[in-house]
Amino acid sequence: MQGNNYEHLNETQQSWLLFPEALKKKGRKKQSVDLGCMVCSRKAFKWSLISIGIAFLVIALPTIIVKAIPKHKSRPPAPDDYTRALHKALLFFNAQKCKSSLKSN
Repeated sequence: MQGNNYEHLNETQQSWLLFPEALKKKGRKKQSVDLGCMVCSRKAFKWSLISIGIAFLVIALPTIIVKAIPKHKSRPPAPDDYTRALHKALLFFNAQKCKSSLKSN
């Protein structure tokens, strides 16, 4: 086949071969996506999905990482003299309380 000599082909074969040229001549229809409540172009739909994906990466991913990393808890401070003395005093008063309850029985 040389040039655009399609006369010897039947109608179906001509339509297959001429289909891309027919699209160029007619002008390409705008491709759109029907979302049910609205219709938008594929380009706008693609960019909105990309935007949602980037927003997820920027917001949710760091949050998930921070929640997953174990937290380093500081050790409680060593008991000082006041804490030790308070503990001994409580033991003493509890012992006194127990002695008085034994005497009353």
